[in-house]
Amino acid sequence: NMGTWQRVYAAESVGALRKGCALGGGLNFLTMFLFGLAGMLAEAQDRSRPESTLAIKALAFFDLLTSQNAGIQGLVFALAVCMVASSVDSLQTGLLSVLSKDILGTTLTQVQSLVVGQMFLVAVNVPAIIMASESTKDPALGWNIINLFLVADLIALSIAMPIFMGMAPMMTQHGAFAG
Repeated sequence: NMGTWQRVYAAESVGALRKGCALGGGLNFLTMFLFGLAGMLAEAQDRSRPESTLAIKALAFFDLLTSQNAGIQGLVFALAVCMVASSVDSLQTGLLSVLSKDILGTTLTQVQSLVVGQMFLVAVNVPAIIMASESTKDPALGWNIINLFLVADLIALSIAMPIFMGMAPMMTQHGAFAG
């Protein structure tokens, strides 16, 4: 997404970019590993019960939270909201940058660009909010949205390593493409 490219172009140097990529990748790996481990523990806990209580296996991690106190549940909820908000903010900032500079060109004044950006955000956010509220009423729709994000994440994961390996001077273009 364009939020990532904004960070790439804002890097102080190639070395800083590589360090940031390695640190970010390492932290992402650690986070995903811990959530995956917690999900496996929740699944094992569910299998040890006489009757399964998990309706959606992808949400097994949250089953572990039912036995925690309200403070831990509130902390996890706040962290989850922060993660989603930061991702959405980066995505919207990148999209808005592409819209205002690349698609519309530089013919707009600052005020016109601001108004177009605000209209774009309203046009994107209102349907997203409506769809999110509807998905709470219809579990099948919510499950389809989760599958959509899963497919997008898998595609991004499958191309991330070849792209970042292509930044190394010892990699060839064909080697990066092959992964």
